[in-house]
Amino acid sequence: MYFTARDRLILKYLMDQGGEVTVHDTAHFLGVSERTVHRDLQSLEPSLRSFGISIEKQAGKGIRMQATPEQTAMLKDRLTKGHVQDFTPEQRRSFLICRLLEASGPMKLQALASEMQVTVATVSQDVEKGLAWLESFNLSLDRRRGYGVEVQGMESDKRKAMSSLLTNHVNESDLIGYFRKNLNQNHELDNQAIADRLLGFVDVNKLSKVEEAVHLINEKLPYPIADSAYIGLIVHLALALERIIKGENIHINQDVLAELQKEKEYQMALELSQTLEEMFQTKIPVSEIGYITMHLRGAKLRHDNQVDMDEKNIDMALNVTHLIQEMDKMIGVDLQHDVSLYQGLLAHLEPVMYRIRQQMTLTNPLLDEVKANYQELFNKLTISMRKVFPDVAVPDAEIGYLVLHFGSAIERVKDEYAFRAIVICSSGIGSAKMLGTRLQREFPSITEVVNVSLFELEKMELSPLDLIFSTIPLSDMNVDYVQVNPFLTSDEVDKAKVYFRRRLSQASLPLHTNRADTHRIRKSFADVVREVSMTENRYRAVRELLENFRLFDSLDSVDMQEALSYVLGRLASGGLITDAEKAAKRLYEREKLSGVGIPGTTLALHHTRSAVVAKPLFIVIRLPSASVIQAMDGGKMDCDTVLVMLAPENREAELYEAISQISVSVIESSESSELFQTGNESEIGTFLANYLLTWARRLDDKGEDDHG
Repeated sequence: MYFTARDRLILKYLMDQGGEVTVHDTAHFLGVSERTVHRDLQSLEPSLRSFGISIEKQAGKGIRMQATPEQTAMLKDRLTKGHVQDFTPEQRRSFLICRLLEASGPMKLQALASEMQVTVATVSQDVEKGLAWLESFNLSLDRRRGYGVEVQGMESDKRKAMSSLLTNHVNESDLIGYFRKNLNQNHELDNQAIADRLLGFVDVNKLSKVEEAVHLINEKLPYPIADSAYIGLIVHLALALERIIKGENIHINQDVLAELQKEKEYQMALELSQTLEEMFQTKIPVSEIGYITMHLRGAKLRHDNQVDMDEKNIDMALNVTHLIQEMDKMIGVDLQHDVSLYQGLLAHLEPVMYRIRQQMTLTNPLLDEVKANYQELFNKLTISMRKVFPDVAVPDAEIGYLVLHFGSAIERVKDEYAFRAIVICSSGIGSAKMLGTRLQREFPSITEVVNVSLFELEKMELSPLDLIFSTIPLSDMNVDYVQVNPFLTSDEVDKAKVYFRRRLSQASLPLHTNRADTHRIRKSFADVVREVSMTENRYRAVRELLENFRLFDSLDSVDMQEALSYVLGRLASGGLITDAEKAAKRLYEREKLSGVGIPGTTLALHHTRSAVVAKPLFIVIRLPSASVIQAMDGGKMDCDTVLVMLAPENREAELYEAISQISVSVIESSESSELFQTGNESEIGTFLANYLLTWARRLDDKGEDDHG
């Protein structure tokens, strides 16, 4: 017999109650409909009969479990221990793969069959079916008569497979429970036995120590990473430490390692590895530090704050704008002025593309629900992604997260009331936004939604006006909250309404508290100073860029590089840059990384951030004749106009945001692209001035909506 996760919850609830309970109460406890409870009880009856247990239903009273203490004890034992024979065929294959991956040598089929309480023939069939899954991680099976079965492949691929098994069978809140050492025999896990087996990959105490080290690094990152990426990094490190101790070392391409060592995340990875070396008294090889860097670079950012411009994300900013334009056409909704959508996609897509390039797998526990609830949007986004990224095969799991960004933008409403919703959603920005907008639609009194991680919630100072909605259990935290699904089903809306009214009662507040008074409570002196500072920085950035805008026309240069050298020399003589040769070198190095041509135009976009740049600059250069250059999509194209964006180092974030917006303005429409290709200095300057002013004012309005 096999008990599903919900079966276990129903039975535990009935045993805990001891007497009659109504179907309504049971459905409310499980967060499902009464019809679902009736159906589940009916399917449970044959399994319960094997224990001598029955479910008694009495009209007007409810339902109760009819069982002796001995029968109840036997059932509890089965539910908590999760016997191997309870496994579904899929779980059994996962168990088998788990055993083969963790083995340091070949395993006999007879030994596996005995352990799993099945026949050798069944194990042999499971091995055959598991081979395809292993091959997806570039692994193979060595199967020889008299030898047994052994997984063959690179250590890095074995770890990817182990991580995938863990994240597919152990949900994030359970892993957090392991980190915090709160797991005990009575803790309810989906697929308990398979989870226990998989968590056997690593020692629980090691997990806890690794989490402590990662937590310290996470606090130092510019934006904390999503809980799911946070957990993925912990799992990777715990597996790595176990394998290092066993002498299983990982290898990395030296050219790739050299590039990773230039990234800012490498220093964080180095610091993290040093902390782990002290904790575990073991040496972590430099190749492992490279892989840690990859995880930090590939992590999904939890916050959708403004993203700084650097040499690498201008291309992505153009792609994000192109993607939004494509989706506008597909769904007939104007999303091009949604700053939150743009910034959220820019923050999300950078690590997505990095993960795909590095063949880093990502699981999406919401994928089935996304497809079920947003199938049309999913299909249209898949088509749009293929148009924008024609050479990249984007997995469904990644598309699923992107759907949540667009779903949130489509549903977004801006009601002007007084409550704040704090959302804990381990899957990242998109699903949290989806839940936030659903909450705002159902509860107009929620005017602000704050997306925080489980670990940040512990430090927050909460007010009576704060409502906490979580997609994972917070049983070990002393907070009043309600657990819901990111899609907020109709049953959960009812549950949330009960919670909302309870919070109103506790706070002794009227339904519509005065908005101004509310925000006086929330906004601190430091918050006001920071907002004013950001606003000043933003408008100063716009002024500097407009003052330093130049168009160079009628040049005698033969090609683009010669034109760039000439213009940079002119800028150096005017004191806008301090070293024309170094600035040119930075631009050429950037050009080698990928094409600079904007597909569908005759424009090239050069950009860099450098210490030799004294003032932020936007320059347009008209070439006397077209040059053939590499486009951003990898093809070849003609170019007759060069756009150059130069930024000083170590300036305020708002400056880099403003420069990034210029690149967005170039492809906002066919008319704007045409203007940059053919317009004169006055026409382009006027367009830029109005575009940047509108952008700055829109962010001011957004700040008022968010903060009051």
